[in-house]
Amino acid sequence: MKTWLLSVTRKPWGVLPILLGAWALLLARLDSLSLWIDEWFTVDIIRASWAGFLPHIIATERRPPLHYALLKLWAGFTGNSEFTLRVYSTLLALLAIAVLYALGRHLENHRVGFCAALLLAGSPFVVLYGRMIRGYSQTMMLGILAAWLFLRALRKPCKNRWVAYGLSVVALLYTDYSGIPLVGSHFLCLLLLPQNRKVWRGWTATFIIALLACTPLLPIILTQKEHPVRLTDLAREASGFVLKFVYPLYSWGAGETIFPWHPAALPGVMACNLLWLLGLVTLFRTNRAGFWLLISVLGLSLLFMALLTTFIATDIPFINSASRIPAVAAMFYLGVASGWIALSRCQLRWASGFLIVITFTCSLWNYYHGQQFHNPIYAVPIRQIVEEVRKKCAPGDLIIAEADTLFGYYYNQNPGPALYQEADYPANKVYIKANRPNRVWLVTFGRDSTIGVGCTEELTVWLREVYPEVVVQGYVPQDPIYRRVKEFLLRRPAYAYKLMVRIYSR
Repeated sequence: MKTWLLSVTRKPWGVLPILLGAWALLLARLDSLSLWIDEWFTVDIIRASWAGFLPHIIATERRPPLHYALLKLWAGFTGNSEFTLRVYSTLLALLAIAVLYALGRHLENHRVGFCAALLLAGSPFVVLYGRMIRGYSQTMMLGILAAWLFLRALRKPCKNRWVAYGLSVVALLYTDYSGIPLVGSHFLCLLLLPQNRKVWRGWTATFIIALLACTPLLPIILTQKEHPVRLTDLAREASGFVLKFVYPLYSWGAGETIFPWHPAALPGVMACNLLWLLGLVTLFRTNRAGFWLLISVLGLSLLFMALLTTFIATDIPFINSASRIPAVAAMFYLGVASGWIALSRCQLRWASGFLIVITFTCSLWNYYHGQQFHNPIYAVPIRQIVEEVRKKCAPGDLIIAEADTLFGYYYNQNPGPALYQEADYPANKVYIKANRPNRVWLVTFGRDSTIGVGCTEELTVWLREVYPEVVVQGYVPQDPIYRRVKEFLLRRPAYAYKLMVRIYSR
């Protein structure tokens, strides 16, 4: 059995069972998930005409246009349903797994590549973000591809390999700005490793051409930088800066659907991080190029992300820090795989592997059942909530919802008997006074730093004066320990439910 497994991992087609398993995880219940606000932004962009495509991106997003352009082309062939748009992301996640397998084989051996691909395929972090209608999986795939092509060009410099590397760099930078530290890590590797003039000439020419190809991005960056940005909790505090460095290591090790106090969380995270450290030590001894690549990618990317979210994109909380550098997750698993293979005792391999499997399994189970999301906005079943409200509302009712709940997006696709309005206190108040609806349904998010959107707090106070509150229904309850930790960090009460539906009746 052992001999057969070793022979399978040596063959390139040995990664196929991993890809099939990953495909099953990525497609499972894919059409049951509701959109969340950032996914809706993507859907809204690709539905725009090509003439207004780029201006729409500049006006609403802070990312380059390549992912949106490719997704728009994909939608032209497959349609723009939520399912088919998510399939595009899952295909790129599968490609990322295959390229990581190739990178692992290139750095160490077939076993490291196989193990790294297996970790990436089963990672709760990848399953969470690799299915979203966002650029996470494309950024991750291109980041791995650029690293693999870079190392291939170092090992055997030639024009074709440098051209392939340059194209991957341009595609990466046109997909997400997190590609900047990844390309910087390649340059750092060149400085730290002895290279001949041929390598330096090839890389310099490639870099200059890629830089020139990316100059059209500069006006977009300057325009997007002018967007007003709110200041989130802990954004510019020392504790927040530290959390941005530490949290990704937890997120990659346990996912984002089990909290640290879950029995399976910390053992799996500790196993992953200890194996990652052992992997770095092993690579330092056996493959200096691999060592410097992994350590520079992680260090520069974490620093870039922390500085970006502290001084520029201050609306991104530390809880989203791991998702801002998705390609680094693959490099993390590559280090974990190298460390696991380097373990000298079979018992240690089985023990560490068991801990990781248990952690990943618990996290994935929670994901598919909508429990314990660190960012609970991902878990709101707004499509199902809309159906529930549609069945219960009646003619003469008024539904008011905050825009980013996406209640209106789903409700207006198949309107019910009640009238719908987005939350806007002055406009809502005027309408209610003039028309005196029988019931008012108010749909709101539990919020941290975005309290006051739509002035729904003022609307709630006013409604209670003119309409008795008869029903209060909460959705996506928050973990009690999570609430206490948040209240301790933020020094204010934390919401009990991510989404609330209140009914007022006259």
